[in-house]
This record gives sequence, C-alpha cells and structure tokens, in this order.
Amino acid sequence: MTGEEWPFALFHGLLLAIPFGYLGLEGGKAWLPWIVAVGLTACFSAALILSILASVRDQSGANIGMGWLMIAWPFVVTGGAWLAVQATKRERP
Repeated sequence: MTGEEWPFALFHGLLLAIPFGYLGLEGGKAWLPWIVAVGLTACFSAALILSILASVRDQSGANIGMGWLMIAWPFVVTGGAWLAVQATKRERP
C-alpha cells in the first residue's frame, strides 16, 4: 500500500468497526443483533461490488451516490443492530 492510501484504508476500517464496536460495548449475549449487523454489512458490500462491476462494464466512471452511501452505511447498520438489541431485550423478562 502506498503512503497515500493508508489513511483511507484506516478510515474505512474504522467505519467497518462502528456497528460491531457498538455491539461489543452493548455486551448482550444474543445472536440476533450480530446476525443483523453481519447481514446488513454483507448487503452493503455486495451493493458496492455490483456497482463497481457495473461501472467497469459500462465505463461510466465512479458512482458518487454509492460513495456517499458507503460513508453512511455504518450508521444504518448500527441502527439495525440497535433495533435488534431492543427486540431481544423485549423478549426477555
């Protein structure tokens, strides 16, 4: 990795860690929030890969909307994980 790329890799690594850091700090033992976070992360990653493949095939250039979405996705995933945590807390007395 060149000297100019590591800050971006670090930034995206920190974005990836946000939802899972929240779940780790929450300290719940339920599997549902983790499954929700991994599933949503996989969906966003698949959307990014498909967008890249489509732009390479069409030679249309960068998809700026997908770029903005990939900056916001950790907060969407964290929200989904939070909802799953709340659902598991309601199930237990």
